[in-house]
Amino acid sequence: MSEREKVTLDEGDDSDKRVKVATGAFLRTGTVISVEDFSNYPGEEVKRFESGWAPELCLIFIIDDGYTKERKFQISAWFKRDKNTETITGWNEWNNAVKRFIEKTTGEKCEYYADNFSIPTELLQKTVGKEFQFVKYITAGTYPDKTTGEEKPSYANWDKIFKIDEPIDLIKEEFSKDCEWLMSAKKKAGYRYDPGAIRKNDKGDGFNYGANKAEEKVKEQTNEIPDESVI
Repeated sequence: MSEREKVTLDEGDDSDKRVKVATGAFLRTGTVISVEDFSNYPGEEVKRFESGWAPELCLIFIIDDGYTKERKFQISAWFKRDKNTETITGWNEWNNAVKRFIEKTTGEKCEYYADNFSIPTELLQKTVGKEFQFVKYITAGTYPDKTTGEEKPSYANWDKIFKIDEPIDLIKEEFSKDCEWLMSAKKKAGYRYDPGAIRKNDKGDGFNYGANKAEEKVKEQTNEIPDESVI
């Protein structure tokens, strides 16, 4: 793991040691323990989550987040299709979180098999043991406290990850570009960034939310595993 000092980030923690990206958004590090390819490639039996959602490209990682326990970290993306026939022709390159994760962690170009657009197993396995940075952000969703039953804000993982040595200023800039989309009403509450949900006495940071307008044509890449915990 990195030498960056780790602290527990609960709602009452005002420690200056937090690596803050924006209000209610904090930087974390993770190390890949294992990876499962949950993609639905052409010609294969369809995989579905309990909700019924069948993703197109999807990877589920078990990571060591360096805090309390192993966690699931899920990313998804979409196939590219012919506009007239809807036939799959490749991967959608724009904002492809799957491609980005593999390339950022392995340092290798992410290529797929031409016959069914699947990821080579040996390439996926190269992500195991690799460390990366990611952002957890507060959402409009809530979860009941196991002890008190009180509703508390839930957090979600931003699926755009970074190399372990990429600077915080770059990460803040990238988060700014995605803010309007993350705050979009099109996203489910458990994945919609809601900086207003942070505690009232938060000092704020002058962050320019929604400085960059999101493209309307982008599909929501839903995470099926909300993180019902404080960061």
